[in-house]
This record gives sequence, C-alpha cells and structure tokens, in this order.
Amino acid sequence: MANLVQIAEQRRSRLHASWACWQINSLPRFDRFLVDNFPQDRRFPIPNSITTQTDDSQVPVADLQGNQQELEALGHKSSPFFFGLGTLGMTVAGETFGAFAYFYYVDFLGLTLALAALARTIYAIWDALNDPLFSYLSDSTRTRWGRRRPWLLISVPFLALSFVLIFLVPGSMRGQNILFWYLVAVTLLYETFLTITGVNYNVLFPELFRTLPDRVRAGAFNRAGLILGVFVGLALTPLVYEQLGFQKMALLYAALAGIVLFIATLRHREDSSYQNPAIPGPWPIFREILKGRTFWLYALTLAIFAFAVNLFPFAIPFYSKYALGAESGTIVLIFAVSLTAALGSVPVWVRLYRRWGTATVFLRSMGVIVIASLGLGLAPESVTAILATGIYGIGWGGCQVCFDVIRADLVDRHFHLTGQRSEAVYFSLLGVGIHLSGVLQGAAMFAVSGLFGFISGEQPGPQPDLAFRFLIGVVPVIGLLLSMYFARQFFNQIAPKPASKQMPWS
Repeated sequence: MANLVQIAEQRRSRLHASWACWQINSLPRFDRFLVDNFPQDRRFPIPNSITTQTDDSQVPVADLQGNQQELEALGHKSSPFFFGLGTLGMTVAGETFGAFAYFYYVDFLGLTLALAALARTIYAIWDALNDPLFSYLSDSTRTRWGRRRPWLLISVPFLALSFVLIFLVPGSMRGQNILFWYLVAVTLLYETFLTITGVNYNVLFPELFRTLPDRVRAGAFNRAGLILGVFVGLALTPLVYEQLGFQKMALLYAALAGIVLFIATLRHREDSSYQNPAIPGPWPIFREILKGRTFWLYALTLAIFAFAVNLFPFAIPFYSKYALGAESGTIVLIFAVSLTAALGSVPVWVRLYRRWGTATVFLRSMGVIVIASLGLGLAPESVTAILATGIYGIGWGGCQVCFDVIRADLVDRHFHLTGQRSEAVYFSLLGVGIHLSGVLQGAAMFAVSGLFGFISGEQPGPQPDLAFRFLIGVVPVIGLLLSMYFARQFFNQIAPKPASKQMPWS
C-alpha cells in the first residue's frame, strides 16, 4: 500500500510539473512581455515556491505534504486585478482624507491653520507609534483563515465608519477649541483602523506574488488601482462635494471603500506555510531589522520623499484658491491632468526599467518631480500650473513603478537572514518614517502660518498667494533633493558586487 501511495504521489508530482510548464507556455501577452524582459540574470534572488519532480526517482516522504500544499496554492492563484481593486478602495478614502479633511476644517469650518497643524502632528505621531504594534500582532496571528484576513474583516467596517465621522461634524462641535478636539479624536480613530487595514493588506503582496514577473505584473495592477484611487479621491472629490456636500460624499466613499476591500479580502487565500509556528517577542525582531544600514537608508529615503510629495495634494486646494485665484474646477483639472499623466507614464517607465534598472528610474523620476514643483511655485496662471502638474504626474508614476519591487525584495532578504516571516513588522518600521513625515508637514503648516500670516479661510492674511507658492514650490524641492541623496546611498549599499548579476538596481 505504501508503494502505491508513493507511485500516486510521483504521478501527481509529474502532473504538477506539467501544470507549471503549461502555465508558463500559456501566459498572455503582458505576462510574456515580463518573462522576456526580465531574464534570469536580472531577477531578484527570490526563493522558488514551486518544487517540481522531473524524473522517476522516489519522492521523499517528507515532500509529499509540501507538494499537496503547492497544488492547493496553484488552485487558488492570486489575482493581481483584485489586489489592485483593494488598493483602489483604501486609496479613495486615504487621499480624500489627506487632501480635503483639513481643507474642510480650515476653509469651511473656520479652524485655524495652527490648530489644524497641531492636530496633523498628533495624528502623525500616533500613526508612527501604532504601526509596529499592529504589525507584530498581525505577524503573530495564527488562524485557519490566515494571518491577515481576520484583521481585515474586522477593521474594514470601522474604517468606513470613522471616515464618515470626520466629515459628519455635529453642530454642537463647531466652536474653535471643541472643534479641534473633535478633529483629533475622529482622526485618531480613523488612523487606527486605517493602520490595521493597510498593514494587513499591503503585506499580502510578497506572499501572494513570489517571482519577479509576477511582482512586476501585480505591482502594475496595484499601482493602477492606487492611481485610479488617487484620481477619484483628488480629482473627482471637488465635483462630488459641490453636488452632494461633504457628508454625503463621505457616505458614498465609505461604502465604496468598504465594499471593494471586502471583495478583495475574500478573493485572496493565504498560504498556511507562511504562518510562523512560533514567533519571538517584538524586540528581537525590531532589533534584527533596525541594525541594518540598508533599512535605515531606505527608510530615510521614503520618509523624506513622503513628506515632499504628500504636500502636493494637501496644498493644491489652497494653492488653487489663493495663488491662482481659480474656482474648484481648476482643482479638478490639476488633479486629473497629473493623475492621467501618471497612469499613462507607467508602461513607459516599465520599459525604461528594463533598460535602466531600479536605481536610475527611481532617481530620474524624482528629478522630474523636482522640476515640476519649481514650475508650480513659479506658475503665473492656471494653464502653466496645469502643465506643471502633468510633468509632476509623470515623475510620480515612475517612482510608483519601483516601490513594490524594492519592498518585496527587502522582505525576502530579511527572511533569508533571519528565517522569520515578519513582513508586517518590516513594512511597518519602514512606515514609521513615512508617518512621521506628517510631523514635518505639520511643521511646514506652522511655518506658513507664521511667515505669511495665514490664520484660516476667514483670516487669510496679507500674502496668502505667496504662502502656498512657498508650500508647494520650495519646501518639496528641498525635501526631494535630500531624499535623492539618501536614495543614492541606499542603491550603492545594496548594489551587487561586480561578480554578481542578480539584482537589477542599476
């Protein structure tokens, strides 16, 4: 009987190999493009997650269960489209909050810019502190449904509810001090569930997509979902709140985000072998990650980059109103042009990625954003500003092509060094710097208030146009140049030695 079982398993293993070969030979045109354009000597050293048997030797008994798990994984192949759909849902809510929540409180409800900056700083500090906590809890979770899905199914409804509460301000909360504390309370609630959702969703990427062609393809769908979500959250939102008001807009977006996130969460199935049988306490994991110079260089690059580019959506509503003297339709055009340019540039950047590698694409993309930011600061009227935002979008699209591939490879490197699946903790520690960039954004808001006398929409001060030209055209350029410096150091640090050709960083 044992021999019959082994023979059956051998046949199944050969069938498994045939199935894998059939998958490669039947790739659609875009998949074939990825395979052809990323030859073996330019791929990341990603561990092969599919073991195949190509001869008639005996199958080791210890491998029989592994083959069964692999067949099950093949039967539930992850969909890049649905992964991008989930990103779309999160991004719509996140970008709407980032661009219009504080604008709503300052320009519509009369909260002072200084108090809004203080609320933004408190939000950023909490955002940075809670990421490692929830990430460690996620990595430590072991259930029959996986590590991430239980957290997602619980957090998504509360994320939608807290988003609605941000814009559904009771009339009794409209006083200056009580409005400030209401803003702090609801944004901290929103950020808590945004962190739980974002941490658990984003760290699924390296588990669901394990080869470089799969990651580039999934990354393209993911970034397409992100760019489309940014388009809805930034470009369409002024039209929506003018027609429906902020409260109904919040209800509509919360429903959209919640539904697509639920669909995406239920569509993906985690690999049970990725659950850690036992995970040490948080401090050994943190220490192992934080002792690497590579981690710190990339974390600094991301943090300063996030500070610079996140000023763009925050400042545009103010910039359009006070610097350009334009109506809300101009806000729509600015965001629409920049995001259309970003989305259209992604296929071009993917091709350039093949020729130049990650380092060159990333650095040149940031250079394009620097030029566009200077153009925004100097733009005399709306047409020039819209053209500058188109250039901005092209540079932003190039940076987005690189992020998923870089992060997934860094997680793989960490696994090879430690043997621990700590994707959530690793991503969250990178995220600490990104979230703390909100403190820098708060400082920039304080600086604008102090230097140019801008108090609120009711008291804009003597030079509101210069205030927001400075915020969108000077501060981001300084940040991007500093980020480019750390990015160069990072790519030099992880560049392969001359004898190795495994990493396409340059």
